Formats: sequence, structure tokens, C-alpha cells
Amino acid sequence: MDGDTEKCTTHDICNKNNGVYILLYHGRKTPEEAMETWGYDGPLLGPFDAVTCTYQSTIMVYKDHEDICKILTEFLTIVKGLIYYDGVFYGDMQVCSDPPEGTVPEEYDPDKSILLEKG
Repeated sequence: MDGDTEKCTTHDICNKNNGVYILLYHGRKTPEEAMETWGYDGPLLGPFDAVTCTYQSTIMVYKDHEDICKILTEFLTIVKGLIYYDGVFYGDMQVCSDPPEGTVPEEYDPDKSILLEKG
């Protein structure tokens, strides 16, 4: 490869479909909340070109790219094993290529993944 070409890795080529979605569920207001039911159903986020989970501590979503090596990467925040999004902590997520019937995808907003510390 010449110096002007960015090297692609094997996980950069997962964009050959129509996208994937993340469905969040089993939500609660705080990580410490005792759960007696399944909690809140969350949003269906996407579509994304790819989703990568690293060491169960980082979830990266890839979208909006024209070139296979130039991917806009965003991160979902994980706190105490829960995914934080829009004021709710979710214990479960599902990655799917076809959204469940009756669900409407929501465009992912990275600002909703930012957990602001109180104090």
C-alpha cells in the first residue's frame, strides 16, 4: 500500500448489507435499581453499517461512510455492565438486521449516550 492509502482491517468490510439495528430493553433509572420485572423497553437504534463490542466494555457503532476505510464511529456508554442511553440504563440489547414488526427505528444520537455526573 502506498503512503496515501489508509489500511483497512477485516472488520471494516461488514457493510455489505442494508444495516443492522440495536434494540435496547430491560431498562431502569439507575444501575442499583432492584428489578422485579423486565423494566423499560428501549429504543430501536439504527441502521448502522456495523456494531462492535470490545471486552464487554465498549460498544462501537459504525455509520455514514462513503469509503470502506472512512467510518464515522460512535460509542454507546457502558456503566456497571449496563448500556446507558437517554437517561436509562439497559441490561439487554439485541442486534438484528430486520427490525421487529411494529418497531420504528430511531436515529442514534451520540449526545444521549453521554452520562453526566451529578454533583
